[in-house]
Amino acid sequence: MDFESIAPGVLTESDYRNYDKGFSYPIPDDWFFPFESLSTVRVFDSEDEKFKPYRMRCSIKTMVLVGCEDNAGCTMYSQWVSPATLDISYEEIALEQAFVTVDGDKYLFSNGKDASRFYDLLETRNRLIDSFAKSGVEKCFELSDSLYDAGLSEAIGNFLDMLPSQMIEDFLVERAFFFYISRADLTSDAYYHFNDEQAGDCRALLLNGNNMEIFDSAKELFENLRTVIVDELDVDSSLSTLTTYLLIRRGAMDRMAPKWTADHDRASSSDDMEDFVEKAALGGEVMTSDLDSMATLTYYLMSKGWFGHDPFVLSFSSTYALVQAGEEKKKHNLFRNQLFRKDPEKNSAECVSIDDVDLMSGDEFEDCVCRLFKRMGYSARVTQHSGDQGVDVIAEKGTAKLAIQAKCYGSAVGNSAVQEAVAGMAYYGCNKAMVVSNSTFTKGASELARANGVVLWGRDVIKQKLLDYPVEK
Repeated sequence: MDFESIAPGVLTESDYRNYDKGFSYPIPDDWFFPFESLSTVRVFDSEDEKFKPYRMRCSIKTMVLVGCEDNAGCTMYSQWVSPATLDISYEEIALEQAFVTVDGDKYLFSNGKDASRFYDLLETRNRLIDSFAKSGVEKCFELSDSLYDAGLSEAIGNFLDMLPSQMIEDFLVERAFFFYISRADLTSDAYYHFNDEQAGDCRALLLNGNNMEIFDSAKELFENLRTVIVDELDVDSSLSTLTTYLLIRRGAMDRMAPKWTADHDRASSSDDMEDFVEKAALGGEVMTSDLDSMATLTYYLMSKGWFGHDPFVLSFSSTYALVQAGEEKKKHNLFRNQLFRKDPEKNSAECVSIDDVDLMSGDEFEDCVCRLFKRMGYSARVTQHSGDQGVDVIAEKGTAKLAIQAKCYGSAVGNSAVQEAVAGMAYYGCNKAMVVSNSTFTKGASELARANGVVLWGRDVIKQKLLDYPVEK
């Protein structure tokens, strides 16, 4: 699959600017520039690196340059300006002359009034397009809310069952697919516009061979849902893409937000988002390194209305920044506590490090994990080694009851550890399963954990936890 099939006409930013999305905005067809032709214009030729004389004629929708006049004669030339806002600037120079720059193209006017009128025309055009696109965004929100509340919620839930889980749970995958959606029309682009760097990252992910099957499936499902919304619910096709996305966004919030409250014993009545997230970060309930918990928290915050109408990608970035700030504060607090503790002769050498963990036996690691969770504020115990049903540690805090499989390995942890944790969770009546290891996890183990909602703490996580919550040797 090539990129053309993913986002037609959007191969480069330049292509995008010149891509007619078939969008119709309410601008009179006969709204022409006040003069039929301008002979006061010179256009910069990047190949010859000099300004050349042109005769110009333009309208509010199109701009046509006619007649490149040089020593060799007159060469006909025309340019189409697509129905998208243009990046424009105006700069006065000496002798009544002025520059007008349009999407990087420089126009030199020898008559300042002509330059001003030309710039005003394009500026007016931009305002009209912006206004229409923003109005479209508002209509899409109204449509999606009314459709969802009128009974479409169940259908959207069924759609999410068909959609690859990565599309709503994996930030990078969701962002890449949303990039594809945002390129569909001006309304979607007005809802969230990707900058050049973000667009490049998303294109790379879309074109990654490992993601082709996921994106192909998601694209087909999305288009099928959009078609149903247009054909059976009589939604205007120009609003259908964003409306479809917003319906999925609403369904994802309803599905994912309860996972946060189910897995974390935290009051949901706080009216201060920054305080709420800070406490979650300080309590070790969420970490920037754990993207699954970050996604769940983001959806929870979205469901509370704390991000307004922001898309998931922007809400996630805001959540990340807040959690990161909380982690920095936690590090500072830990440093301060270490600095002013009553037994200054005791130092970090007396606490367990990741290097110490690597030398532990299985039993020693289980004990270490148990003590770590106690330091995190949990009530924790090591299970009996005989008949433990695949669970090494049980940890409880509030309504959360964790079944933890502890693996001290020298190689990557495989599927069996995840399977044991799932089985043990049911056996001990826990509501969350975890696998904690000083090593990494195989791809198969990670995929199985994602499918079963199992939390994985690998080497980087356990290393950081031991720094944040020192466990004495």
